[in-house]
Amino acid sequence: MATGRTPSRFLKVQIEDSGGVLRDIPVRTIGDVGLTYDEVDLSALQEVVKGFMSGQANFGVTITGPLDTTAAQAASGTGVVAALSGSHTVLEPLNGGLTARAFAIYIGIQAYWSTGDPVFGADNCVIVTAYNAQPDTGMYSAVIKHVAGGTAPDWGTSAITVA
Repeated sequence: MATGRTPSRFLKVQIEDSGGVLRDIPVRTIGDVGLTYDEVDLSALQEVVKGFMSGQANFGVTITGPLDTTAAQAASGTGVVAALSGSHTVLEPLNGGLTARAFAIYIGIQAYWSTGDPVFGADNCVIVTAYNAQPDTGMYSAVIKHVAGGTAPDWGTSAITVA
C-alpha cells in the first residue's frame, strides 16, 4: 500500500451482475462516496446551543461513464488495471431489480488498487435504482443505493467478494 494523494485514474468500480459475478465497469464521474448520517435534534428549548446525535446512515451514489456494450469480463484483482465489462451489459439488467448486489469502489493510492488501499462497499448491499443511456453524448448515468435489509456498506482495505 502506497501513501499520499492519488489521481482518479486509479479508481475502479465493481458491481455484481445479474448472474452473480463481480464485474469492473467503466466510470468517468462518481459522486461523493461514504455514509451520510441523519441528524437527530436532541436540544431542549432552554438550551443555548442545539445538540445533535447521529441517526441512521444513508448511502447512494450517482456514476456516469461511457455507454459500452462490451462483453462481460472477470473482475480484476489486487494490484492490476480494471478488466472493464460493458456498462450497458452489466447495469441495464440490474435497473429496477430488487436483489441486493455486491458493490465496491476501490481507490488505488498512487497505483492500481491493491489490498491495504481504501475500498468502500459490501456484499449484498445495493440495487440500481436508475440507469439511463445518453445516446447523443455516448454516456450513461446510474444511481446505486443501499437496499433495505442488505449488508451495510462501509470502508475497508480488502477486496469485496460475493458470498
